[in-house]
Amino acid sequence: MVSNTSWMRNREGMGVWEHRGKVAIVGWGQSHMDRRWDGVTMDRSCGGLTKEACLKAIADAGLSLGDIDGLITSAETRAEQTWAPRPYFAPPYDTEDGLIKASAEWIQKELGFKNVKYLESDAPYIGPMMGQAAQAVGDGLCETALVWYPMVNLEGRYGHNNPQNTDQEAPGNSAFTLPWGYQAGAMFNNLVIFQQYCKKYGKSHDGLAPLCLNLRRNGLMTPWGYYAMHEPHQLTTEDYLNGRMIE
Repeated sequence: MVSNTSWMRNREGMGVWEHRGKVAIVGWGQSHMDRRWDGVTMDRSCGGLTKEACLKAIADAGLSLGDIDGLITSAETRAEQTWAPRPYFAPPYDTEDGLIKASAEWIQKELGFKNVKYLESDAPYIGPMMGQAAQAVGDGLCETALVWYPMVNLEGRYGHNNPQNTDQEAPGNSAFTLPWGYQAGAMFNNLVIFQQYCKKYGKSHDGLAPLCLNLRRNGLMTPWGYYAMHEPHQLTTEDYLNGRMIE
């Protein structure tokens, strides 16, 4: 495996994966969840919750710390840009590692892994990260990989991972988008697809009512979610149809 992306099977004619049937997921763990970290409680920081999830995954697999020889994670934690200044904690918390991210090196030190021979702290986001882990095991870089995807939300940072969202100006065509709220590529991609769908099949935005109602219903099942905490009521079709359109 040459790089973080060279292993990807993203073109035609690559045939069957060479490690098919040789790699498996054998354990899973999830930490406690809060809407955002309070910046104080260390066992609820990104690092604290990562340790909790990792230990649960190891236990679920029936393994011990000594069985783990690969540590893989992503630098993408959704903590957003650190444009909101805050003082560092006293040592050993003198960097962001363990606070708003949890690198492979940090977890190795904190949990005391002794047999790790493969570390990766800059894997892609969660989907490709699992693919990279499978490739690493298949290629023999490690035999038992521990993979985690740390997510953290700090007050004042959410939704600012796109640098354009923090700009004070909106030049050119962005004047028609940036001033009106959070922007992300996925939003525009999905909008184009849906607009083409409506045009081709003669549909309208009204047809999205069942989807929106179900999304709200699912969101209310998440106790730490925004709507469960602040607007804990289910939408109706009339609410959706009479709501202000945001485009």
